[in-house]
Amino acid sequence: MTKEEKEKFEKWKVKYQKKKEKEKFNFLKPIIITALIISIIGISFYYWNSEEYKFIFDKTKIVKAEIIETKMVHIGKGYYHQMLIFEYEYDNQKFKGEKTIGKRVGLKKIGDILQLKISIENPERNKVLRYYYN
Repeated sequence: MTKEEKEKFEKWKVKYQKKKEKEKFNFLKPIIITALIISIIGISFYYWNSEEYKFIFDKTKIVKAEIIETKMVHIGKGYYHQMLIFEYEYDNQKFKGEKTIGKRVGLKKIGDILQLKISIENPERNKVLRYYYN
C-alpha cells in the first residue's frame, strides 16, 4: 500500500465509523420515542383512574367522613349504582361530597365511615380511600 492509499483508507475508515455511530443512534431513536410515549400514556392512565390527578402539586391530608344520605341511581337495563353523599370536617369547616359506587364495593348505609384524602389548599377536592362499616 502506498502512502496515498493509506491516507485514503484512514479517511474512509473515519467516515465509516461516524456513519456506523449515526446508524446506531438512528436505530435507538424510535425505541426511545416509543418508550417515552408508552410511559406518558401509562402515567396519565394511572393518574386518571386513581383520581390522583386532583392532587398533583398539592399537599394532602387524610380525614374521616360519615355517610349522611344514600340513593340508588338507575344506569340502564335494570342496573343501579349507589350514590353516597358524605360529610367531613376540616379546619372547623364542614364539607359535603358524593361518590357513586357499584356492586364490587357493596351496599353502604347511612352512618358508615369513609376515609378520604383531601387537598389542604382546596378541601372540597377529595378521593375516597377506604370504606368502613358502622
